[in-house]
Amino acid sequence: ERVDPQKPLSYIIGWQPFLDTNILCEHPVLIPRPETEQWSLWLRKLLAHDTDAVGPIEVLDLCCGSGCVGVSLAKADVRVNVTAVDVLDKAVDLTARNFKRNEILSERYTVMQGDMFAPLGEPERRFDIIVSNPPYIFDDAYAALPDTVLRWEDRLALVGDKRHRSDPLAYYRELCLESSKWLRPSRVRAPSIVLELGEQADLVGRMFEEKGPWADVEVHKDYGGEPRWLVAALDS
Repeated sequence: ERVDPQKPLSYIIGWQPFLDTNILCEHPVLIPRPETEQWSLWLRKLLAHDTDAVGPIEVLDLCCGSGCVGVSLAKADVRVNVTAVDVLDKAVDLTARNFKRNEILSERYTVMQGDMFAPLGEPERRFDIIVSNPPYIFDDAYAALPDTVLRWEDRLALVGDKRHRSDPLAYYRELCLESSKWLRPSRVRAPSIVLELGEQADLVGRMFEEKGPWADVEVHKDYGGEPRWLVAALDS
């Protein structure tokens, strides 16, 4: 069988490791990145060190993609339950298959299709942590990406919908202003929210400092020295 030389290896073999999980990878769902793996490990270590926390620890994974973040958290800690949301039907299907593939019980994992908080219904403060890797690539940066990305991975997962392209901070603004409606007062020694980000790191950091009920806002750098994930605590 001839293989397109631009087809990512993870799509060719159909899976890739993500920390200690085995994640199915199928076109066009975004392939997990090392940067996402880094902050997922960081969060896992915080939870592992919090031996006083009484489960369940409820995690909301927005823009879940393949489910790699939520699956890795749930596999590492039996106290963690995950609700995962994505707008792409193929991502929802892949996440469901990935949590089962990694032997996580179905009662600990819920997968929903929809845009951000929409499928959750009326706000209810039932989550301990919200994690998200929303679309954050700017249009000009997207155009410069290699063909392995442009021809194979979902554009929506990288740059977002029309709303995002008209307002590059749209997803982060929604997360900043709406997340507190879903978060209960902290019961774990970990941030209330963990978000992956890119070039807009400074703007998002200032947004969380100036708007909404947030405290202890920090932006962490990835292995390459680039700002990569923001954390904040619900200021109750």
